[in-house]
Amino acid sequence: MAIALAPAIGPVVGGHMHVWFGWRSNFVLLPETLVKPDRHALRPGRIFGGYYTLLRDGPFMTYTLIMSLVLGGLFATIAEFPFLFIERLGVPTDQYGYYYATIALDFFLGSLAVNRAAGHVNSDKLLAAGLVLGVLAKPSLLACWRRVGTMPPPVRSPSPPANACSPLAWA
Repeated sequence: MAIALAPAIGPVVGGHMHVWFGWRSNFVLLPETLVKPDRHALRPGRIFGGYYTLLRDGPFMTYTLIMSLVLGGLFATIAEFPFLFIERLGVPTDQYGYYYATIALDFFLGSLAVNRAAGHVNSDKLLAAGLVLGVLAKPSLLACWRRVGTMPPPVRSPSPPANACSPLAWA
């Protein structure tokens, strides 16, 4: 769940830093976190050996493929949002982080729900339910956008009913 909170806080803080101190301030105030480098990590034998082990593990590759496709779509959307919201829709740079935070909040709440269900529901059933919700999210989102117009609902109105039409509210 912490992995969902950090992306929510980062754009909010980063947007304000960009406006107040310029974009370079992010590199000064948020330094590198690697404490001690591993000198052997980039040896080809070690790298290829690790890949070989993982590629032979069928269940791992199945779950990895599913998560890669799901998160790839999510990150493609997240990568496009700053251009859409800031450049095309005119959201101020220091305010964009709050729009992004709604995505991270949805991710956090979904992670919390799955965490609670994990002890009671088989993981394969949780995965199947998540995939079904993900498949249903696209037509639901398109129906919401058709109903309210071409502008994404959180931009038209930051109210909870409008946010119910956001992509991750359905996922």
